[in-house]
Amino acid sequence: MRPSIRLTLTLAFGALLTVVLGIFGVVMGNAVEGTLAREMDRRLVVRASEIRLALWPGGQPADAEVFKRSDLDFSETKLIARLAFVQLVDTMGRVLAASDSLEPLGTPLAPPPAGPVAEDTAPWFTDTTVLDGIPLRVLTVPLFSGRSMVGRLLVGQDRRSLQEERARLASLLAILWATALGGGSLLAWITTRQGLAPLTAMARHAQRIAGGRLFHERIAGADRTDEVGWLVEVINQLLATVENTLDQHRQFVADTSHELRNPLLTIQTNLDLLDRIDDPAERAECLRETRAEVQRMSRLVIDLLLLARGEERLILERTTVLLRELVYQAARIAQRHTNGQHIEVFALPRSRSWPMRAAFTRSLATSSTTRSGTPRPAAPCAWN
Repeated sequence: MRPSIRLTLTLAFGALLTVVLGIFGVVMGNAVEGTLAREMDRRLVVRASEIRLALWPGGQPADAEVFKRSDLDFSETKLIARLAFVQLVDTMGRVLAASDSLEPLGTPLAPPPAGPVAEDTAPWFTDTTVLDGIPLRVLTVPLFSGRSMVGRLLVGQDRRSLQEERARLASLLAILWATALGGGSLLAWITTRQGLAPLTAMARHAQRIAGGRLFHERIAGADRTDEVGWLVEVINQLLATVENTLDQHRQFVADTSHELRNPLLTIQTNLDLLDRIDDPAERAECLRETRAEVQRMSRLVIDLLLLARGEERLILERTTVLLRELVYQAARIAQRHTNGQHIEVFALPRSRSWPMRAAFTRSLATSSTTRSGTPRPAAPCAWN
C-alpha cells in the first residue's frame, strides 16, 4: 500500500528541512567556533605583549646575559602569576623559567623553529596537549638582542573553554533543530491537509456519482482560480461527456428497437395474409415482400454495426442517394399499411440529389409508421 500524498509531502518537507537545518548548523557552528578561536588568539597576542613589556620595558631583552641568570622567577610578576602557562626558553631549548603550573614540565610547550628566524618574523601559533591532557594554544614569540635571536617566549592558553562553548553551541543547535523539525513537520502536515481537503471532497463526490450513476451531477469548485478549480472543470467536462454518451446510447437503443420493429411488423402482417389468401400471385407477392423485409433487416443490422464502428472513428463510405427513388420506395412500403388509404407522391419543380451516409438512408423508409407500430394517416409526400 502506497503512503498517502499528505504523508509523502510531510516526509519530503521534513527531510528537506533536516538537510537545510543540518547545513545551517554546521556552517553556524564553524563560523562561531572560528570567531571565538580568532578572538582567543587575539587575546593571546595581547597577553604575550603585556608579558614582554612587564619583563623588559623595551619589549626585548637588552642583551643575552638575561638568559644566563639562574634567578629568573616568574612568580615575582603578578601578571605572569595570573597566567597558567608561560615559559621562557633559550636557543638551545632549555626552559629557563616557567609559571607555577608548568614547573613539573621540563620541556618547552612548543618545538623550536625548523630554521633560522629573521628579526621581522611574526609570532606563530601551535596546538599541543600538556599535563593531564589539557589542550593548549601556544604562541611563540621570538626574542632578539640586536639582530640575533636569544630565546623564545612561550605563552599558552587553555582551550577547554572553547571546547565547552563548542559543546554548548552544539546542544543549542540540536535543540533548535529538533524544535524546528517538529514544528515544521506539524505545519507541513496541517498545511498539506488543508491543501488536499478540496481533493478529498472531490474524490468522495466523484465516488458517490460513480456508485449511484448520477452522471447528471457536477462537482462544486469550478469557480476556483487555482489548479484545483482546473481539475474540477476537467472532471465536470468528463462527466458531461459520459452523460452525453449514455444519452446517445439510450437513444441509439430506442432507435434500433424502432427500426427493427417495422420490418418485423411487415413480416408478421405478410405471414398472416398468407393464411387468408389463396391467389398464387398474391401469395407470391407476400413472399417477395417478406424476403425483402428480411433482407432489409439484414442490411439494417449491418448498418447498425457500421454506425457503432463509426463511433470508434472508423471511416464510413459515403455515397450519393437519389431521394426520388428513396421516397417512391418508402411510399410503396407504407401503402400496404394504410388500410385502403392512398399515398400520393409528386415532385416539385426542382429535384436534387443529396450525398448522405449509407447507414442513414434506409431509415427514411419507415417514416410512415410511428414508434409504436401504428400506421400513420395517409398524407401526400413531396421532396425538394
